Amino acid sequence: MSSKEAKHQEKLKRQQDKAAWLKEGPADRTIDVTGVAGDRISPREFEALQELKKNPVAEGHDDKYLMAFLFGRKLDIARTIEMLTANIKWRNENGYQDSSTAVPCERIYNTNYSYVIPGTRDRQGRAIEYIMAGRLKMKEFTLKELIDWAVAFWEYTLRTETLEVFRDGIIVIESIHGVSMSSYDMKNGKALMSAFQDHFPLRIKLIVVVDPPGIVRALMAIARIFLKKKLIERVRLCKTEELAEIVDPEQLSHDFGGKAVWQLPPREVAFPWLAAKTKATEPTEFVGDL
Repeated sequence: MSSKEAKHQEKLKRQQDKAAWLKEGPADRTIDVTGVAGDRISPREFEALQELKKNPVAEGHDDKYLMAFLFGRKLDIARTIEMLTANIKWRNENGYQDSSTAVPCERIYNTNYSYVIPGTRDRQGRAIEYIMAGRLKMKEFTLKELIDWAVAFWEYTLRTETLEVFRDGIIVIESIHGVSMSSYDMKNGKALMSAFQDHFPLRIKLIVVVDPPGIVRALMAIARIFLKKKLIERVRLCKTEELAEIVDPEQLSHDFGGKAVWQLPPREVAFPWLAAKTKATEPTEFVGDL
């Protein structure tokens, strides 16, 4: 069996397993991880978790954290160990040993440029991250501030969302209005992407760019000639009125014409570990490819 055929069979197996749980009922077919319904896992997933926990790299991490990595690597134990090892190494090198060390930059937080409305889903049941790219003037922030925010946002997602988010992946709905090359920092943007690509699990299944300028559509048409079909299929350009095909208006953020209203909570409410900090931590130099 070729590698491509093996991957296809593995995908079919996962789909069949999920269909079986839904048909026979979660109470009969799944195993409790955290006491939250959305964090229940299948027997096959539980078996993978137990196998992962035999490895020393899993020590000190709770089941939800480990399952997020397993889902990020499609239950492949070897690849999960590789990613978890890279995550631990990266955290130790950059001063993010645990969630309490992830202190989001208040100025970035207050822009509300990127957010998730807890519990809302697209029509396929996937969580939605919204990005209002024009609200963030990247050149106004240091790479350390950008990394702080990204790590804290990942921790926030792990704490506030269920494991379904890591199993099924998320979609990103983005507006690029107001973005200009004068405010975007290419160097820090690349470093930020590099920091997360191989160290943190979060599967992006679809990126929806809403009401893009004409030049973006032209560039996408050219990109289809050179880029892999799978990658291109994950990017969709659409008009605001077409979003209802992807997300029910009741679930869609008001920033994109929907009815779900999102009020930015105080930073200490969104990131409760901040309230437990008794003193400010010393700044840590970011270690990475710049």
